[in-house]
Amino acid sequence: MRNNKMAIMAGVGVTVLILTLMVGGSFFEVVDPGYRGVKVAFGDLTEESLPEGLHFKAPWTTIYELEVRERIVNSKAGAASSDLQSVSTQVAVNFRGDPEMVWWLYKNIGTSVEAWEFTKLSPIIQESVKAVTAKYTAENLIKNREQVKKQIEDMITTRALSSHLIVTAVNITDFSFSDAFDRAIEAKVQAEQDFLRSQNELKKEEVEAQKTVVKAEADKQIRELKAKAERVATEEAAAGQAKQIELISLAEAEATKRAAEAQAEANRKLLETLDPKVLEYKKLEKWDGALPRVSGGKDSIILIDPEKK
Repeated sequence: MRNNKMAIMAGVGVTVLILTLMVGGSFFEVVDPGYRGVKVAFGDLTEESLPEGLHFKAPWTTIYELEVRERIVNSKAGAASSDLQSVSTQVAVNFRGDPEMVWWLYKNIGTSVEAWEFTKLSPIIQESVKAVTAKYTAENLIKNREQVKKQIEDMITTRALSSHLIVTAVNITDFSFSDAFDRAIEAKVQAEQDFLRSQNELKKEEVEAQKTVVKAEADKQIRELKAKAERVATEEAAAGQAKQIELISLAEAEATKRAAEAQAEANRKLLETLDPKVLEYKKLEKWDGALPRVSGGKDSIILIDPEKK
C-alpha cells in the first residue's frame, strides 16, 4: 500500500515537472547565430530586432527568425548605350539585410532573403545598370569599365540602402554586345593597328633619313677639319722653313761680318808690324809702269798710286 502511494506521488511529480517545463518553455525563444528575430503578438509586429541568443516572450507571442548573413546575387541586365547599341551586363552583388531593421523588412518585403532579392534588389540592379549604361557609348563602356562599375555600384548601394539592404560589393563580370558591334570593334581595332604600324614605319624611315643627313654632315665636318689641319700644318711648315732660311741668312751675314772684321783687324795688326821700306816695296810691286803724276811747281812731288795696276 505504501509503495503504491509513493508510485502515485512520483508520477504526479513527473507530470507536474513536464507541465512546468512545457509552460516555462513557452516563455523563452532562442535566436540562432546569423539571424535576427522579430516579435509578433496577435498579428501586431513589434518594431525592434532581437539579437542572437535567448529571449523571454509571452506565451501568446511568436518570434520569427530572419537571416542577416551575406549573400551573393548574380543578375544579367539588358540595356542600351547612348549610341543605341544593345548591351548585356552581368553583375554580381554581395548584400545582406540590415540587422537593426529586419522588422521593417519582415513587415514591408517578406520573411526571407529570397523575397528581399526578388522583390527589391533585382529590380534595383536592373534599373541602375540601364541608367548608367545609357550615359555612355558602347565603345566608352569598354574603355571606362572602372568608372562605369563605380557609378553602377554607387547607384545600387544607395537605392538598396533605402530598403534597408546593405550592399557590400558590386562586380561587373561581363559586358557583351551584338555580333555586328563586335565585328565593327574588331575592324576598328585592326584599322588602328594598321595605322599605328604605318606610322611606326614612317617614323622609322624619317629616322633613317635623319641618320643619313647627320652622317653626311658629320663626314663633311670631318673633311673640313682634316683640310684645315693639313692647311695649318702646311702653313706652319712653310713658316718654319722661312724662319729657318731667315736664321741661316742671318747666320751667314753674321759670319761674313765677323770674317770681314777679323780680316780688317788682321790687316790692321799686319800694317802695324810692317817697316816703311817694306810698305814702299809693296807699292812698287803693285806699280803697273805708268808714269807718275806730278803735283805742285818746282818742288814737284811724284805720286805713285799703289792701287793702280
